[in-house]
Amino acid sequence: NYSRYADDISFSSDTNIFRKEEFLIELFRIIEKDQNLVLNPKKTRLQQAGFRQEVTGLVVNKAINVNSRYIKQLRMWLFYWEKYGYEKAESIFIRDYGIEKGHVKNENPSFKNVLSGKLEYLKMVKGFDNSTYLSLNNRFEKLTGTTSKLEKTLREWEQNGIESAIEKYNESNKRSLKYTVVKNVI
Repeated sequence: NYSRYADDISFSSDTNIFRKEEFLIELFRIIEKDQNLVLNPKKTRLQQAGFRQEVTGLVVNKAINVNSRYIKQLRMWLFYWEKYGYEKAESIFIRDYGIEKGHVKNENPSFKNVLSGKLEYLKMVKGFDNSTYLSLNNRFEKLTGTTSKLEKTLREWEQNGIESAIEKYNESNKRSLKYTVVKNVI
């Protein structure tokens, strides 16, 4: 089996296909001759069963997951915000971001936006009902004082059933429409 994301190609097999000469000949033919691409030996690796297998930044051993550093970093930044306040946490983030990404990015992103984006990515990978995601997102929501309409609707569904969730969702949409109408009248 193979998967591809942009220019990253991953092959999965129950056997070491890279020891099979016919596979390698065909692989090089397709990539270099047919597609006119070049394999980068520095980015080519064999990941065996029993070891962490990572593809495009995701751990793919038994279930797709982010690496543990990703979670630890999110926890650390939320802790700094809770313990020292937003400004101090943001200054630590900017310092670390410059060290980690300064060679490719010249600007300082919004600390809050980066955390929000990382939480959305975590939700996409682990699922909206994952306990790690929910715990970190609850901490973030307490710090920002926000809860997305989707999160509110899903929590209502979980706690009081789908009918209640639909009712609450429709109520919030009616309020949004009233605000929009009033806003446009003025």
